[in-house]
Amino acid sequence: MPPLKRRTSLGAPRRDVKPARAAVGRRPAPPADPLPPEAPPAPAPPSALLRAAGAALLAALIPGLYLGWRLFWFQTDDAHIAFHYVENSLLGHGYVWNPPPFRPVEGYTSFLFVAALDLVWRLTGVAPPRSSNTILLLCGYATLGVALWCALRMRLAPRLEPLRVPLAALALLAVVANRTFLAWTSSGLETAMFNLLCMLWVASCVRFPQASPRWLLATSASATLVCLTRPDGLLLVAATLAAAAVAFALDRRVTPRQLACLSPLAGVAVHLLWRRSVYGLWLPNTYYAKVSGAWPEAGVRYLLSFAVEYSLWTWALLAAAVAWRHRAWLARGRNLAWLLRPAPQGAGALGPVVATATVLAHVAYYTLRVGGDHFEYRVFSYLLPPLFLSVMWLLGRLDLRPSRALAASLAVVLLSLPIPWTHWHATRDLTTRAETHILMARVAPRFPAPLRPYVEVFDDLQSWLIPRHICNRHQEHKVFYQFLQRTIPDRRDERPPRDSFPVVVTGSPGVVSWRMPRYNVIDIGGLNDRVIAHMPVRQVLFHKMAHDRAPPPGYVACFRPTAMHMFESISFRTRERPLTAADVVDCESGTWPPAPDQVYSLEPVPTPEEAASQGWVAVQGDVFGNPSRDGLTRALRIIAWDSPEVARVILHDSRVNVLLQRGTLVRPLERAWLSGQVRVQPRDGSQPLWTFSEALP
Repeated sequence: MPPLKRRTSLGAPRRDVKPARAAVGRRPAPPADPLPPEAPPAPAPPSALLRAAGAALLAALIPGLYLGWRLFWFQTDDAHIAFHYVENSLLGHGYVWNPPPFRPVEGYTSFLFVAALDLVWRLTGVAPPRSSNTILLLCGYATLGVALWCALRMRLAPRLEPLRVPLAALALLAVVANRTFLAWTSSGLETAMFNLLCMLWVASCVRFPQASPRWLLATSASATLVCLTRPDGLLLVAATLAAAAVAFALDRRVTPRQLACLSPLAGVAVHLLWRRSVYGLWLPNTYYAKVSGAWPEAGVRYLLSFAVEYSLWTWALLAAAVAWRHRAWLARGRNLAWLLRPAPQGAGALGPVVATATVLAHVAYYTLRVGGDHFEYRVFSYLLPPLFLSVMWLLGRLDLRPSRALAASLAVVLLSLPIPWTHWHATRDLTTRAETHILMARVAPRFPAPLRPYVEVFDDLQSWLIPRHICNRHQEHKVFYQFLQRTIPDRRDERPPRDSFPVVVTGSPGVVSWRMPRYNVIDIGGLNDRVIAHMPVRQVLFHKMAHDRAPPPGYVACFRPTAMHMFESISFRTRERPLTAADVVDCESGTWPPAPDQVYSLEPVPTPEEAASQGWVAVQGDVFGNPSRDGLTRALRIIAWDSPEVARVILHDSRVNVLLQRGTLVRPLERAWLSGQVRVQPRDGSQPLWTFSEALP
């Protein structure tokens, strides 16, 4: 007689199963991978048309990146700083700014990129201005290749597996269509190389088996290359060492082969010792010149502007949805410990955890400490490929239907495009220095009325950042480079200096140093001058990124300059007394007083007669400025202009009139302008350059 079958409450028969006896003293093993939960069987494969569309889109990215590179092609003045170091190396002086007897200084911050330009010039005869952007384009293609490799190996939910190629194509399309990514595939700076190596490090952390020789070798080698490219890589080196230590502790063993795979990190120690022995510092000179103190007020705006411009809130929504869907699992502390489990047969979770924590630490450093960056999202550009690739992973953890996953991925791509490309369209035809200096283009009026409040957030952030020399846009740097090319004689037409140790003084050292190679360059911004870089921060009312240092009184005159680059011209003179090598050593090694206090006092306000004698402009006090956002933008452009000109600002607060020197700005000015209580009139010679005389309606 067959055994009786029990029935469940739903009437379905099932056989009796004897429960297995739990092992004594053992806890139940955690699930192999709790994310995502068990998914239903995969649906039928996508149509041939969908597969063909994904493959065609991937193929189209190759010419698409090239066209974008050509569209945004530009070089910066700062890039020519590195070019000048390369030229001095070919002349036999090594990587120095000015040859001996001037003291060596490291103002290039990108050793690996400089070495690559040096090698190309020696082997091919192609100088850095011609080779740099080609190298950067190749780095852009390599970044896409690494991203595609990660996308094709990423674990997806079963129902999304047939959509792997279309989803990967959309993720890479978002990268190639991204304005910031395209802009930094040129510029002459090392950014694209840095982004490639960061992508390699992240891919190595995520894709290789945890604590395996491949994992250790790939992460240590890529972290070393990142560190040699930019000092930021020290964070990746520290993270690699920490990850290796945790992996060894989890496995409770360390083999000689594993330790040998960490040997590339020795290159970091060698480079640090070399830097210390040559330049006398552990960090590049530019760090001391640029970073003056914590500036979270600027950094938060820089990060928020990046997120608003590219609609990165879509990514945040997906991440929040994944966290909510798996909130029960995440709430269990023992499951969080599971993330750091040994994984002898799989990739493991240690690598992704370390990569995520390192990226967050890097973003926090630039947001809370540095205050962003002078260039348009340069320090965050490496985030773009991992961010858009992670959309695939998030969609898999949500276990969406294929059609919904495809629609969500497409939405992330499309929403990241309107603001940056509208801004590009609004500024692409601005080709003069006057049009692009402190370039703040308000794009909200170009959008439909329902979308303007969102875009105005972006406009307001840009209006705060750019006058402070933060997030200056690609077009401004492109036009400034062209402006310098026109105003500085070509190096082939350079006037031969008559004096020994000729010196040119400039605030824009890149193009000047490249076009005047026979001159020693005094960089009054301090990027390439150790004395200026270590001067106390100027206490100006209007703080500007990387413009906080100034030469101490008498320092520039100590070199008795033979050329001066100011604005649109270069003036030359002959020294009355020659400059000797001993004079140069005395100038650079002397004890200089701290930089003068440049806080412009608002009290007492000079009388009209005193103001006129000091060069201030008389402004009628009964005319208000236009209290519009456009008016504020125009006022900020004037105040932020670096020139000896001055501006008179009248705050109509009862009977108080306030005078501010040109180049300063305080928050009350911003508030007063918006409320119609301020009028700005700059001075250029005897006639005002611009006058705001719009009366309140």
